[in-house]
Amino acid sequence: MSEMITITIKEKQTEKKIQHDKKKTLLETLLLEEIGKGSFCKGISLCGNCKVRFQKGAPFPTAQERRFFTAEELRDGFRLACQAKPVQDCVVELQFAADSGMNIVSDSSVQTGIEDWNVTKERKREAARTFVVVDIGTTTVVMQLVDAITEEVIGTVKFMNPQRRFGLDVLSRIQAAKEHGEVLKSLIQKAVLQGIVTLKRESGCENPPELLCVTGNTAMLHIFMGYDTEALGKSPFRPVSVACEETTLDGIRTVIMPSVSAFVGADITAGILSTGMQETDKMNLLLDLGTNGEMALGNKESILTCATAAGPAFEGGAEKGIYGSDRIGAVATLLTQGVIEESGYMEMPTTCIYQGKNVEVSLEQIRQLQLAKAAVRAGIEILVKKCGLKSIEELDTVYLAGGFGFFLDAHAAVRIGLLPEVLEDKVKAVGNSALAGARRFGKAYLESKGNVCQLVYMDRIESFNLAKEEEFQELYIQCMNF
Repeated sequence: MSEMITITIKEKQTEKKIQHDKKKTLLETLLLEEIGKGSFCKGISLCGNCKVRFQKGAPFPTAQERRFFTAEELRDGFRLACQAKPVQDCVVELQFAADSGMNIVSDSSVQTGIEDWNVTKERKREAARTFVVVDIGTTTVVMQLVDAITEEVIGTVKFMNPQRRFGLDVLSRIQAAKEHGEVLKSLIQKAVLQGIVTLKRESGCENPPELLCVTGNTAMLHIFMGYDTEALGKSPFRPVSVACEETTLDGIRTVIMPSVSAFVGADITAGILSTGMQETDKMNLLLDLGTNGEMALGNKESILTCATAAGPAFEGGAEKGIYGSDRIGAVATLLTQGVIEESGYMEMPTTCIYQGKNVEVSLEQIRQLQLAKAAVRAGIEILVKKCGLKSIEELDTVYLAGGFGFFLDAHAAVRIGLLPEVLEDKVKAVGNSALAGARRFGKAYLESKGNVCQLVYMDRIESFNLAKEEEFQELYIQCMNF
């Protein structure tokens, strides 16, 4: 008996017939056929973004779908594409939820509710020599066209990572790359090339860029390069390469910035470079908080790095325009008002008005935030100890990188226990430090005849596995309360 069936896909005013293997979920086939846009949790039935309606040939609902939809909706053919496994020819209407937009931070410009492509025209002019920098994040991608002589930004383009259809978090993306690595590689490389075209067109620069400088977390760079990601997803978490690599993309000379480890990527290397941590006697801390919390502490003598899983607590999901920093502000407010207890207990879900936004706060969200902030705070405490500091007060500056740090209120971070009170006045938001570092690295790479990695002092940057530290679990539990 044939394992293949024909599915008629209806989306808006279009209709397309595709072949589907009955052993696979509907979402797997749609992803490979590049049908439908959206961000998905890749089969764990949390996001609901892959909703479809079977007009004909609906499969029996799974237990997850029975919890997600009402009985009436199930009878009407509603299913989750990540769960549905059609076994006969059928007609499917896509109901995918559109991306609600993200606050994507470049260096000085902030854009909310963006479309897939959004160009910020910072300076429209012709430049004889240019290069392009790109920060590939798990969720978003930001690119800039840079004057190779002055290092000035000529234009910026921002968009959602097209790989998000294969999973919202790093682990989902790593798993998807095992089977569909070439697809994911093609998606991001095509998006970057389109970004270059857009930058040139909008800036009025006719000459091709002399260099493409790429930064990002280790997993995203592995996928971009087409490396095997399997070892990144299991202990002992060994990357194929963390070295500075040179390649070409559609004839453009391309350099991949060096990473530190499987957990600490080139975005942190770039952040270290942009803040000048490696060039000062002062002890500084760099925090880049998203689905992963990456940290670096040190000075020109040495820098120690680590990372911890943070989940969705800091990114927030951007539903209804609410971000991780908004929820932290709301929780801090409710703590002060006594609505939330220090233990995290709250009698019932509530809504807090924070900076003009109605922020809904549930017990589940509070728990997610406690888990994430406890892991980060424990990481900071261990970093301070391993760097030989007598007290956390010896830190000179705390650099908060990325979109989360850009919008985070330092007092709220202290109120929930993410940062100790002694650091409140030492916090400095640095925006997209990865892009700033990539600009400096790219310019030096064009000019350098030697090892440009000396600019970052890669030989002085070390990494350790936070989860294997003896004190981590005890500190993690101690830091759980607000």
